[in-house]
Amino acid sequence: MKSIEVSRHPLFCGVDAEVARNAIAAGVIRVVPQGATLHRRGEADPQLVLLISGSVQLFSSTADGEELMIALVRAPGLMGEAECMLGVPARTDSRALERCCVLEIDRRAVSAALAACPRFAANLARALADKLCGAEARQLALAFEPVEARLARLLVEYAEAYGLPVHGGIKIRVPLGQDQLASALGVARRSVTRALKSWTDGGVLAKQAGFYVISDLRPLRAALSLDAMAMAR
Repeated sequence: MKSIEVSRHPLFCGVDAEVARNAIAAGVIRVVPQGATLHRRGEADPQLVLLISGSVQLFSSTADGEELMIALVRAPGLMGEAECMLGVPARTDSRALERCCVLEIDRRAVSAALAACPRFAANLARALADKLCGAEARQLALAFEPVEARLARLLVEYAEAYGLPVHGGIKIRVPLGQDQLASALGVARRSVTRALKSWTDGGVLAKQAGFYVISDLRPLRAALSLDAMAMAR
């Protein structure tokens, strides 16, 4: 990966060229295969991770293997911002949903860039604010939205991130099982099964060779809109 490609990451937008070069030179570029773990919760060496290509799932897991998805991060994205700035261990696990290229910058180099360039600090703050807004939205959804609306939101998010136009609709190019969807939402599988059956019977959704194909996104988006209206009332 050439440094010019890394320098186009939004974190370096408007940043002094020397500051960007020093931060990139201090980092380590890593290619992560699909399905591999990038980082595990509790790792003590905080790093700022720039996602140059690919996508990553952030999740939290229990001792008996149950998982709850925290977020999807797509290139060009950032991971580990809060941990790097606070100097605390990783708060989530992360797994490559597809082949990824990342640049990992240690905390000392990040601190040096923050001190040297206000624009770098502003870009990092903007990324943190964006994640905070996303976390607040997920918290509200967990508290107030029914499972069907939350599942619709998740499927729309996957379709927007990994959708491929195919005959019959949009194929989500990463394999998803009912157990995985239930774990992502933190609900029982039977709740997911009921919602999926309703959409499958209605011709909105189909499973082909292990991949979901959405024939029409409008009913899924309508489920979100109706729930938002109900919450507003």
